Amino acid sequence: MGVIDPIDIKPVFDKVKNTALFNILETNKTSIESILNESFNLGVSKNNDYGSDNILKFGIIGIIVRLGDKIARYKNLTTNKNIEQKVKDESLKDTLMDIINYATYGEMLSNNVWE
Repeated sequence: MGVIDPIDIKPVFDKVKNTALFNILETNKTSIESILNESFNLGVSKNNDYGSDNILKFGIIGIIVRLGDKIARYKNLTTNKNIEQKVKDESLKDTLMDIINYATYGEMLSNNVWE
């Protein structure tokens, strides 16, 4: 696998973030502003718990892996009718907010503003 240029991947993060926003809107019929505020607060809380080094340690590749995991979870739980959600303390909405946050972190890494 070759090296990923952070600049080339920015449109991907934007598309993933917009798709997650659309899915939350379709589910909850709330405003984008309230979703982004809630997502921001969740991201700040999780960043407090994890710290910033976990993002910096693996960079864009780490973001892509985490996004892939979250997207797979959402897809599996929403398309596979034979699957019962076992992790009760992370809702599908939380998963979508994590997708929004990881896409945002990816954009921040691409712009060299992650601290």
